[in-house]
Amino acid sequence: ISIFIAPPSFQELRRRLTDRGDTAPEIAERRLRIAAEECRTAEHYHYIVMNDTVDHAADEIQAILTAEACRSAYRFHILKEGL
Repeated sequence: ISIFIAPPSFQELRRRLTDRGDTAPEIAERRLRIAAEECRTAEHYHYIVMNDTVDHAADEIQAILTAEACRSAYRFHILKEGL
């Protein structure tokens, strides 16, 4: 499976990059351009998780992993053995 981790907004991404204080402005601008390019490909991923808070994003990723583990393709063989 593929999961795209997206910023809640570009405004927020810009704020995060600048508020840390460890990223030079020209590097932050380059990273924002790269992020914009990457976001244009998000539709090709199976899932999109908005990284609004670490806890919420982690919960969503865990939910995706749990759902994927429960797919019938992965579990039907257990049922077939009992039939």
